[in-house]
Amino acid sequence: MKVWGVTEGEIRECVKLSGLAIWGDGWKPTPLRKEGNALHVRLCVDRHAERTNGLLPFQRRGYRGRKLPYVSWEGHREFMLCIFERFPEARIKSAVADYKGRDEFFRLHPETRGKFGERSFPGF
Repeated sequence: MKVWGVTEGEIRECVKLSGLAIWGDGWKPTPLRKEGNALHVRLCVDRHAERTNGLLPFQRRGYRGRKLPYVSWEGHREFMLCIFERFPEARIKSAVADYKGRDEFFRLHPETRGKFGERSFPGF
């Protein structure tokens, strides 16, 4: 996803507060890729977090129950809520929506549930 109007440090703080991680961060954080005025963010589960029923927070499962490193719709929502609580005028563009501010996020986000997941993993 792309995020406008928020610094890399603030994005990283919201990722951490959401219980997630940034894809590609290993022993040290890798800088977020800049695309024009936006920062490109790819979320993943935090492999150091405490597991519940064998799953990490916001972890998805595949067709046959296999654990995947991908973040659920709810995990993306937590991250976006954190951003919009702190920066109501921020813009976030994901694979299924383009939110131009907090009000638009609250209005449009519930409709996105299952839109991407149905194409990727039928039955979710």
